[in-house]
Amino acid sequence: MSWEKHLFIARPAAKKAPVVIVLQEIFGINEHIQSVCQRVAEAGYVAVAPDLFRRTAGAQWVGDFQDFSKSMPHAQALTPAILEEDIRSAYDWIKADAQADEARAAAWGFCLGGRLSVIANALLPLKCAVSYYGGVTDALMPYVAKAAAPQMFAWGGKDKHIGPVNARRIVDAFREAGKSFVDVEFGDADHGFFRDADKAPAKQAWALTKAFFETHLTSV
Repeated sequence: MSWEKHLFIARPAAKKAPVVIVLQEIFGINEHIQSVCQRVAEAGYVAVAPDLFRRTAGAQWVGDFQDFSKSMPHAQALTPAILEEDIRSAYDWIKADAQADEARAAAWGFCLGGRLSVIANALLPLKCAVSYYGGVTDALMPYVAKAAAPQMFAWGGKDKHIGPVNARRIVDAFREAGKSFVDVEFGDADHGFFRDADKAPAKQAWALTKAFFETHLTSV
């Protein structure tokens, strides 16, 4: 299928398994996002990461952690319609894949992808969704009321890119809408803390996220 060449896929050993849609940061499907997918697969889930920048950057483009300006044109080209199309297309791929169990699906996103996990929660029949340092925009807020599954948020307490006021805005919106959520802040962590897998915040966040997935994807 033509869409599949724009996906990074990591598979567990099981013949049939729950699935996690991994939603990229602004830096593309880079080594970090690929490693996240591999971790997800090692935990027993099919991991699928759609290449959101393929239209403007080309397939397998990788950004620069030190220079946001190289990534911004590609991020700015992502209209709400494009994002919804890609999220739905990723789920269509799940439905067609023999190993992925569409009835037990989740989304997990980082920064840009953290916001998209909220959109995926509103658009797809997910069992849960996870947002790492996703922040919020005005365009994101209408999706909160449509969120159907429990949502986990993870933030860095030293994240000046988002800041506590912005982080609280999306969490408060979930609370006011009566939605199920988990909110975790790692006080000593900065933005993008999950990229450093050897440090305590990343280790602790991964343990909590695995438990969240186990609760909603395997304990059903």
